[in-house]
Amino acid sequence: LSTAAVSKKQIMGEISNLESLETVIDGELANVDKIKEKQSAQRNNKFDMVSDRINRSMEQIHRRHEDIENQISYMETKHNQELCLHNERIYKIALVHEQNLDELE
Repeated sequence: LSTAAVSKKQIMGEISNLESLETVIDGELANVDKIKEKQSAQRNNKFDMVSDRINRSMEQIHRRHEDIENQISYMETKHNQELCLHNERIYKIALVHEQNLDELE
């Protein structure tokens, strides 16, 4: 009986020790989960920051592209106006020459 009682006591003690270890392990696993969540949140935050930077850069590029297109359009309009004025001058000069030729005849 005494051996059985000691063995039962030892078994109950071991069970208690195992339950304590299980509690410690559960706590450690919870800590690991928290660390994983924190790391995941940090990765997501870094990804969001990089994504935001890329989006801002793309917006700047898009605005710059529009500015360049507007400058080109302005320059084309100005060039066309200058060509029209130049053509008008040539036309007037041609009329004067034609009148001079008519007068010479």
